[in-house]
Amino acid sequence: MPQNKKTLIGCLLAFLACVAAISIAGFLHSKINNSSQAIKNAKLNLANWAQKDNYTRQLTIDREKIINDINQINQGFLPTNQTVKLIEQLENMASQERLSQTINSAQQITKPAMALTLNIDIYGRLENIIRYLTKLENMAYFNKLTKIQIDRRTSSAASAESTNTTNSLHANLEIMIFTNQTK
Repeated sequence: MPQNKKTLIGCLLAFLACVAAISIAGFLHSKINNSSQAIKNAKLNLANWAQKDNYTRQLTIDREKIINDINQINQGFLPTNQTVKLIEQLENMASQERLSQTINSAQQITKPAMALTLNIDIYGRLENIIRYLTKLENMAYFNKLTKIQIDRRTSSAASAESTNTTNSLHANLEIMIFTNQTK
C-alpha cells in the first residue's frame, strides 16, 4: 500500500499544483487584462489630447486670420468716452451745411448703454438737410436713423439767418449711435 499511498499523494500534489497553476494563471490573466485596458485608455487619452491640441492650434490660426477684421469692426462703435467729440462732429456737420441744430439726449445717461440715442432738430433748406443726412449716414460709427420727420416749421435762429424762410424746413431726427463700452 505504500505505493498506492505514494501514487495517491503524488496525484493529490499534482492536483494541488494544477489548482495553484490555474489560480496563478487566472490572477495573471486578470492583471494582463487590466494592464491591456489601461494601455488602451492611455492611447485613447493621448489621441484625445492630440485632437485637442490640433483644435487649439486651429483656433489660434483662425483667430489670427480674423483679428484685423474684429479690430476694424470695433472701430465702428463709438467709445463712450468720445461722446463729446461726436456732438462736436455733429455740430460741425450742421455748420458746414448752414443748418441750425439742437441736440438732445433721448435717454437719461446713467451708465454705459449699447447705443447713445439722440434727438436732433435741424432747420434749413432741403438740399442742406439731405447733405447733412448723407454725412450722418457716412459717419465712422455704426448708427441707425430711427425717426425722421420733416415739416415747414422755422426756428427763430433759422429765420434770423435766412432772408427767405419759404424754403426753410424743420427736420426732427432720432438717431442711435452704437457704443463700445471702454474697460
